[in-house]
Amino acid sequence: MPTWDGKYYFIMHNIVNDLAKSVSGESRLRIDGDNVQDIPERTRHIWCCLDLNDGDRKLEHISKIEGLHNLMVEAQGYGDQRFKITTNVQQNLFSRIKYLRMLSFSGCNLIELADEIRNLKLLCYLDLSYTDIASLPNSICVLYNLQTLLLQDCFKLTELPSGFDKLINLCHLNLEGTRIKSMPTKIGGLDNLQMLTDFVVGEQHGINIKQLGKLNNLRGKLQISGLENVIDPADAVAANLKAKEHLEALSMSYGQWREMDGSITEAHVSILEALQPNRNLMRLTIKDYRGSSFPNWLGDHHLPNLVSLELLGCKLHFQLPSLGQFPFLKKLSISGCDGIEIIGMVMS
Repeated sequence: MPTWDGKYYFIMHNIVNDLAKSVSGESRLRIDGDNVQDIPERTRHIWCCLDLNDGDRKLEHISKIEGLHNLMVEAQGYGDQRFKITTNVQQNLFSRIKYLRMLSFSGCNLIELADEIRNLKLLCYLDLSYTDIASLPNSICVLYNLQTLLLQDCFKLTELPSGFDKLINLCHLNLEGTRIKSMPTKIGGLDNLQMLTDFVVGEQHGINIKQLGKLNNLRGKLQISGLENVIDPADAVAANLKAKEHLEALSMSYGQWREMDGSITEAHVSILEALQPNRNLMRLTIKDYRGSSFPNWLGDHHLPNLVSLELLGCKLHFQLPSLGQFPFLKKLSISGCDGIEIIGMVMS
């Protein structure tokens, strides 16, 4: 099975492709090349490749299909040589094709999302991954039917709208590769979330880690960063990681290393102790932890299903947990843990 960038891709035989086109009839259309054919009014699904010369013309034709349900747009070329999806282009598009359920601008030359996105009341799926978008308009928060929002590698994105908690049907939120500084204060109300790739504890917002408390449908992988900003172990307890039985991979990381006094170091021990994951967890990463000892749950058979353990930059520890308590462990990575002198007694 072919892979690219860590993802699996499937190749469809030409005969199967021809059959799919025949069955779908006029409802599905692929637009690429220099020519833009007349688009049947019955078309509901369009994949379109834009280039510098005719991007405007293609989108103008597409905007006339008011009953369109799905639109996938890809950009031809690289950098500034790609067609730019300006706010004017979006305003024209969003004011006319109001029945869209799915919209993808992934990889396009897009730096701003127009306020008119609010017109797409039926939108369930929005993919803005790999774009240069720096912020999302508050108007996106009225898309109450939105279930999937993909923002992967939007490296200029630093915050989410304040009304983000209004997206009550959101199930999948991909923030991997963004530079979000803090989570919205009421994100814990999105209890339908099943995928949340990143949870960032902002500076002076350590209490916000409690917002994880009700998100017990989370599954797959979760990265929690900014743990140095959590001050009160009670807030860490309220995050309720132990109840997240569907999580398979968990990464917990702290900010850049700096010297700390003993009281702060001990507080970090209590906080990480309170962040005990569910016993179903399979992969665990702890990065730049500042405590003087590892939590008790990293031993005593609390994580019997662990297959991967990474301890990175945990400088203050002199003793590793007893690795023999992980019978299914296949990957062990220890890096930058300069103080380790002792490995736990139980090795088998």
